[in-house]
Amino acid sequence: GGHVQDGVAECSRRVQEQVEILGRNNKDMMRYDVSTSFRGFFWYPPRGFDSWHTDGSLAQGWRIYLIDPDPRVEAGASYLAFKDRASGKFERVSDSASHFNMFEVSATAPLWHAVASEQGHRLSVGIAISDQMAATILHRLRTLKK
Repeated sequence: GGHVQDGVAECSRRVQEQVEILGRNNKDMMRYDVSTSFRGFFWYPPRGFDSWHTDGSLAQGWRIYLIDPDPRVEAGASYLAFKDRASGKFERVSDSASHFNMFEVSATAPLWHAVASEQGHRLSVGIAISDQMAATILHRLRTLKK
């Protein structure tokens, strides 16, 4: 276990360095100062999960999580599950290569969510982005749909 944890910690440190470089070069992209904007590097081993939570007590605002699921397992083997704020229904978004999840963390309208990797490994990198960057991404996605 120690070697794996050391490897994950080293990888997290390197990813944080890259986020800091990105933030220094694109100050309007980050929500907070560069070090606070890095929300973490997460590794989920096979059958790993993060139980239902809201992140409501943490830094508020938009988050983007870049996802890297294990390519050796079938689609849908890892995912983000959440309770839709508007409908109250539980939804699941399957991971795929080069995929990202984006949502807003709010104390007044918490987003209940969980993460699971039923098979294979799942990596994710979380970044708190500015409202301006979130609006830009959402606008571009709407443009792509047309």
